[in-house]
Amino acid sequence: MPLKGRVALITGASGGIGSAVARRCAEQGMHIAAHYHQNADKAALLADDIRKTGVEALPVPADLTDPEAVAVMIDTVQHHLGSIDLLVNNAMLSHEFDALTQPCFEQVAWEDYRRQFEGAAKTAYLCCQTVLPDMKKRRSGSIVCILTNLIFTPEVAYHAYTTAKASLIGFSRTLAAEAGPWGITVNMIAPGLIAGTGMSGHHTPDTLEQVAHRTPMRRVGRPEDVADAVLFFASSTFVTGVCLVVDGGLTMH
Repeated sequence: MPLKGRVALITGASGGIGSAVARRCAEQGMHIAAHYHQNADKAALLADDIRKTGVEALPVPADLTDPEAVAVMIDTVQHHLGSIDLLVNNAMLSHEFDALTQPCFEQVAWEDYRRQFEGAAKTAYLCCQTVLPDMKKRRSGSIVCILTNLIFTPEVAYHAYTTAKASLIGFSRTLAAEAGPWGITVNMIAPGLIAGTGMSGHHTPDTLEQVAHRTPMRRVGRPEDVADAVLFFASSTFVTGVCLVVDGGLTMH
């Protein structure tokens, strides 16, 4: 499916993966809605860079756990850019990705789980529920949810974060089954360790080298690796309900 002229909404676009997805989509000629919550400056700079490539780019703020804020965001995107063809659920709540400071399960409060579910499942739920009516009306659309390969290999015990991300498998596949008759695809990407993101921030160069050595591709991931996977799903009309692990072969299942 040609992507030129279509509209992509990327949540959490001011972060490493979100920014890379926005830039890759823009390279294909897509107009970009770059969602942010707090990093207005980064989102504005991203939009400025994208506009220089000849496509439209719009930074849009929203607290994605607030239904009214999500509705306003979607209305704003549709008013300025048109109908949304691609929704990438990438935004997440802040999390301390430090293996040395993680509490054991007995010390994890239910509130920690609730917050992560709100950041993963609730935000995806609200965004999908708001864009689906227009996608159904046009009988086309692509939704991609960003997970983590820790679902399959929980080498670090990020209990609440990993559990919340895992919930998106059931969410996405159930939605894929229902939305398919309208020509809408729903897929998932489970990245491994990605350089330049919050998850890699606490890793020393030696640790990154150790992960690279264990990875068949002999390197850690880059945000662009995830972005390329998003483009694959965005351009396919017959792949749905799939969880693609993007970790250089570290996880084989």
